[in-house]
Amino acid sequence: MRISAKQAGGHATIFRAGSAYDRNAGVFTPLPAPLMKMHRGLKEAFDPARIFNRARLYPVLGAPTNRHIQAMQTNLAEFIRGTADGDEADSILRKCVHCGFCTATCPTYQLLDDELDGPRERIYLMKQMLEGAPVTRSTQTHLDRCLTCRNCESTCPSGMQYGRLVEIGRKVVEDKVERPMTQRLQCRLLASLLPNSTLFTPAIKLGQQVRGFLPRKLRAKIPVPEKPLAPATGKHARKMLMLAGCVQPAMMPNVNTATARVFDVLGIEIVTAPDAGCCDAIRLHLGYNDDALDDVRNNIDA
Repeated sequence: MRISAKQAGGHATIFRAGSAYDRNAGVFTPLPAPLMKMHRGLKEAFDPARIFNRARLYPVLGAPTNRHIQAMQTNLAEFIRGTADGDEADSILRKCVHCGFCTATCPTYQLLDDELDGPRERIYLMKQMLEGAPVTRSTQTHLDRCLTCRNCESTCPSGMQYGRLVEIGRKVVEDKVERPMTQRLQCRLLASLLPNSTLFTPAIKLGQQVRGFLPRKLRAKIPVPEKPLAPATGKHARKMLMLAGCVQPAMMPNVNTATARVFDVLGIEIVTAPDAGCCDAIRLHLGYNDDALDDVRNNIDA
């Protein structure tokens, strides 16, 4: 049970029953009346939205409804109120019910053990920012640390689109907080080099050749060259278009090859668009929204 809970991103504490415990007792038998009253009171106090154990233990409370969920209240500032981003952010924020399920699946919260580096507190930071509160370098740092993996969305009971909200939040931060010159140069270098396979592929191959002479930290970031897998050769009536990507063909080429082989076994032929490039994620996450839209348009044309 402990292993299963850990693999799911949670934690289980198990207590061994005393020798006097009746092993034949049903696990789900009703609690004594005084305990039941106390338990129900705690549930009503700490779970007004009825998110946990939905109406199974206390059917009289009923299933969760929007009428009972305490949604987040917002009051957007003038600079973003009525705009497309503002309306979308307002709609997303109002879905949050403060349950904190998202923190259990957030890698940065698990690693740093800081509420400000978890989805729930980032949501509060963005809410304050969109309501006109001062935006600081600290806010920018906590949003930068988000991996945008959207793992938090998988555990959100109200279906909040955190990934889209953080995109809007980052755009506002970039407009209000100027980065240090070194960071601006670093971001521009990454946004120019990584999505450009004409530059990145030779650079990664050169790095692999001199990998043994590089400092340990830099060496760990350069993958060891892989032995190429045999490509899929089957021809099938069913076809699927797949973006090859900008970085993956150079760093992990066998991933795309293995994917094509799996679909080949399933009777599906993988087709790639030769002129397609970056999916736009790198530039979007770095704050270059217009460049990211150019990447999307290029892939549509390809």
